[in-house]
Amino acid sequence: MMITFSFRKVNLLEMSGTSGFIYRMADWLMKLALVNLLWIFFTAAGLLLFGFYPAWIAVCRLISLWKDGKEPPIVKTFWSVYRQVFIKGNLIAFLGCVFIIILIVNLNIISFFEGFIFYFFSTSTLIVLMGFAVWMMIFGLAAAEKKKVSFTKVSFIEPVKRIVLAPGKTLLFIMGLFAVYFLNGFIPGLLPVYSVSLTGFICVSLFTEGSELPA
Repeated sequence: MMITFSFRKVNLLEMSGTSGFIYRMADWLMKLALVNLLWIFFTAAGLLLFGFYPAWIAVCRLISLWKDGKEPPIVKTFWSVYRQVFIKGNLIAFLGCVFIIILIVNLNIISFFEGFIFYFFSTSTLIVLMGFAVWMMIFGLAAAEKKKVSFTKVSFIEPVKRIVLAPGKTLLFIMGLFAVYFLNGFIPGLLPVYSVSLTGFICVSLFTEGSELPA
């Protein structure tokens, strides 16, 4: 039996000023905490390696719907997206992990060098590593934005365009990733409650475009 969560709709037009702001903040905090816990659960259900990327796409889907003013059944929607993209999502995640491993091996090889060669190639490799991680996250968002969550309509170039054509947003996103990382250091309890959902919120807020989400 599927467990569903729903939130009582409140007319925010009648809740102006401080009360409206507090309600909206509390509503978002509750949703982000729940979707983060769902990400942890479904990542674990997929034995970590086979669950994290499909769960990430489901996170992006829910946050995109919420920012579009919709209130879908949370667990049902998460499970539907997770199941729908599980195979193809894991294939992309596997290829991504292989590429990241190659970059890490490259960094270890570079560590044997010194001087200009070391600094140049280590810096460039780290930039490529960070850029690829951002690409993976935006690619998941692009798939989640489609009317029917799918990779078939998502070009591998589409996330690159969003990164290259909006360098300011890309920089803000990277800064947001570091902010979430440091917050986890200062507030250890944040990791299981908000880390992934906050990252998803930042990603959706900065890079959503051309959404085909259903009404």
